Amino acid sequence: PVNMVIGISEVALGKDISPEIREDLLSIKLAGKRLSGQINNMLDYTEIVEGTLSATKKPYVITSVMNDIITMMALQNGGSKLEMVFDMDPRLPSLLIGDAEKISHVLRILLENSLKFTEEGGINLWIGFRRETYGINLLIDIYDTGIGMDEDFLLRVFDPFERAKNTTASGIYGTGLGLTIAKSMIEVMGGTITAHSELGKGSTFTVAVSLRTKEKSDCDGDENGEELTGKKILIVEDNPLNLEIETELLQDYGFIVDTAVNGQIAVDKIRAAEKDDYDLILMDIQMPVLDGRAASQAIRALDSELSGIPIIALSANAFDSDKILSLQAGINAHLNKPIDMPVLINAMQKAFSQRK
Repeated sequence: PVNMVIGISEVALGKDISPEIREDLLSIKLAGKRLSGQINNMLDYTEIVEGTLSATKKPYVITSVMNDIITMMALQNGGSKLEMVFDMDPRLPSLLIGDAEKISHVLRILLENSLKFTEEGGINLWIGFRRETYGINLLIDIYDTGIGMDEDFLLRVFDPFERAKNTTASGIYGTGLGLTIAKSMIEVMGGTITAHSELGKGSTFTVAVSLRTKEKSDCDGDENGEELTGKKILIVEDNPLNLEIETELLQDYGFIVDTAVNGQIAVDKIRAAEKDDYDLILMDIQMPVLDGRAASQAIRALDSELSGIPIIALSANAFDSDKILSLQAGINAHLNKPIDMPVLINAMQKAFSQRK
């Protein structure tokens, strides 16, 4: 339901509406995203408690992670006067081997935390490195001029459900799980995270993660710049309201959309299609008749020019184990619902570059 609230508000914001209604819809969308974030935090915390949290080791481009983070923070900081500085050592190897999604998640948690608790001044993100025999030690510093923390709370800052008294009194929302999750993700990657703060003078979080590096070659492809307008997308989704929302969002972005209400219909459509009929599939996972993963496996097994078509999963199932199962089924990327268009566009660009 919360995904539908966010999706419907996103669609409505794309229409010609009065400034008053637009402001109300932005408030609904923001509240929905906050609720969705808290739900995802609970899911992440469940993995931590159950001991199932794990890290992948795959090549990724660190500048792509940074660009996504900068875009996200620019959108969230749009109505604020805070100064935001992003600085990365230009000598940092561009291709690293590790878990890009978890690095990105930790950066989001820490930056959103700084944004939440900083009213004046600014936030500074610095990414550097130290060369080691195995590769590099990735170093991250996030400094803000926010409300800070006293010594007593600083000892408990990474404990679950902990919130400082000056945040609860000021009405700042949250579950007290973000930093717990960030610490667990960093540790599962073999890294460390520390916090330094003084009440009323801001906070600094320092992250260090050991990573191997990889030389960038021609086969790694270019993830940027492909024109997406006019691409033909097959949306596979059994929920009528989700299907309507996703269709409108993609059409508003200039995509040509066809739909299927279960995996079997999608397989049949791809089997009967010509090479230029579809460019990419957006695949729900839980569906009747044939689920998304089984449908993806069936498409990969087809004797068709479209058997290698990029497939991106859109699912409410956000556990790492769900994402691993999707990749094993031949799906190129597994994204969480609701649709976050910048994230989806980035995943599309990557999927198309990998197919070249």
